[in-house]
Amino acid sequence: MSIQSIKDNSQGLIAKVIVGLIAVTFALFGVDAIIGGFGKSQSAAEVNGEEISEVDLLRATDFYTRQILANMGESADPGLIDEQAVRTQALEALINRQLLLQAATEQGMHISGQRVDQTILATKEFQANGVFDRSTYEYRLRNMQMTPVDYKTQLTRDYLIQQPQMGFTLSAFVTSDEVRQLTQIDRQKRDLSYLVIDADELAQDIVISDADSLLYYEANQADYMTQEKLNIEYIELKRSDFTAGIEIEESEIQQRYQQEVDALSGQEERRAAHILISTEERSAAEAEALIAEIQAKLADGESFAELAKTYSDDTGSAENGGDLGYAEKGAYVPTFEEVLFNLNEGEISDIVETEFGLHLIQLEDVRAPKAPSLAEMRDRLTEELRFQKAEEEFVAAAEELQNDSFSAGDLVEPAKNQGLQIHTSEFFSRDSGQGITADAKVRRIAFSDDVLTEGNNSDLIEISKDHVAVIRAKEYKPSRARAYEEVEDSIRQTLVARAAQQSAQKLGEQILVELNDGKTLEQVAEEYGYSVSVKKQVGRNDADMDAEINRRAFSMPKPEDSSASYGRLIKEDGDFVVLALSSVTEGDASNISEQEMKMVSRFLAEQRGRQDLFEFQQGIRDSADIEKF
Repeated sequence: MSIQSIKDNSQGLIAKVIVGLIAVTFALFGVDAIIGGFGKSQSAAEVNGEEISEVDLLRATDFYTRQILANMGESADPGLIDEQAVRTQALEALINRQLLLQAATEQGMHISGQRVDQTILATKEFQANGVFDRSTYEYRLRNMQMTPVDYKTQLTRDYLIQQPQMGFTLSAFVTSDEVRQLTQIDRQKRDLSYLVIDADELAQDIVISDADSLLYYEANQADYMTQEKLNIEYIELKRSDFTAGIEIEESEIQQRYQQEVDALSGQEERRAAHILISTEERSAAEAEALIAEIQAKLADGESFAELAKTYSDDTGSAENGGDLGYAEKGAYVPTFEEVLFNLNEGEISDIVETEFGLHLIQLEDVRAPKAPSLAEMRDRLTEELRFQKAEEEFVAAAEELQNDSFSAGDLVEPAKNQGLQIHTSEFFSRDSGQGITADAKVRRIAFSDDVLTEGNNSDLIEISKDHVAVIRAKEYKPSRARAYEEVEDSIRQTLVARAAQQSAQKLGEQILVELNDGKTLEQVAEEYGYSVSVKKQVGRNDADMDAEINRRAFSMPKPEDSSASYGRLIKEDGDFVVLALSSVTEGDASNISEQEMKMVSRFLAEQRGRQDLFEFQQGIRDSADIEKF
């Protein structure tokens, strides 16, 4: 590992962790309406008695699937995704997340409402012209099927999970001796020589007999079977097909606008500050006496913010003068909220008792969102109404298609009832297909006993959030053994390559025996007619070296005394390499710059922090009560 690679790998760890966590908040809640319409809520797992719902798992699975497809780029093929593997990965991630959340809660970690508010205000997806826009915020949340309170709760949990993660990642450290040791290893130089026995050259002299080729074919016919193939008939519904014909009346736009104005008028937010006197580590009498002391100082004109910094046990808000930021109803426990929403601006409450202790609350500000004009909202309202109507028609049509196809003996009647066309796919295998059969779910259902063997229509298949289909098997082509003539050339190539690699390995092992008997690499190379490549002061990441040979050279033991250390390498292409390591020069860490020292130190500390976090997670997981359904 080079210093440059360390530099590349260590950039922006904190930023990546934070952005990743917040990105998950947005990504996990884009559930399509069909899942909500057709699915029933049930548990996917329980972690120490706390539920992970099937809906949560569907959201997470969808998120990971979209991530994989995005990483594939333009060549994205849903058929290449192992859905069960993705579901398993998603469930494991949710379990680990729940364990970290429980750990953070048990350790008394806290995140202030102000921090959450600041994140929301700074989120670009909630902005218009670079400024937070409440209408955009609520529109985005509606599309994610969340309320502002739901979203704030989710974001708070993300930050709570982030605290133990960052605690381990940022608190790990390494010593200067460890940094120097890594630098010495990284800068190590080696002198070596090697010869390459080219398998392709040996292959030119190898002849495979007809008998050997045929014998191999007969012994390995299972490797030369065609794939079973199938084509299907299908009818499909797409939400986009319903959007084009939808007309939105002016009265509908005005009605929706008035609904939004009415909703905004009731969404008052209050900015509170509080002083918390906890009763966890002191008696009720001691807490009452302390809060009475604070009240007396407030009556004498002392600053609420300064008293909060001095006395409040809420460490998350105390340093900010007790400021909790803006919040709507539903953000606080009922007792606290009832008092807060009955205060006048600037007023300080009497003592409020909650499960956390005794509070004094000050109302700092009240704000209510200002409704945009109809002209400003027209395009968005029209889009929402069109989407909603299309969604309703799409879901209704999908339910009707499901019912019709369940009782039908073919696809003719279901297609006729909705004016749909019956399509026929190309032949496809269990592993790959085109068009609709590129989807692994479609292929799996097509080859199921119910569809292929029993000849039934499939249940409604959800291909994406706005695309569903019903399929029916049409023609099946079973797997068969390919004729010997079809695969003869391939078999001969396989046997020649195998024989050449075996010859190369046999010759290489013989050379190693002679080297260990006292001959030099140059001597045996001359005897067998090979040339020797000599490399001096080779670095760990030397660009002029073959990467496979270089990795092997740096894994070999140091030579003893003046003799060389010998090693072998069978390359991926079948070539056999004989190596002789003659010397190792330790790297010089004396001239490492302060900047490099910091860079390597940060990298090692991050690696150690990740390992500490992994071990912590493994520990809490080992002691947890986890049940998967």
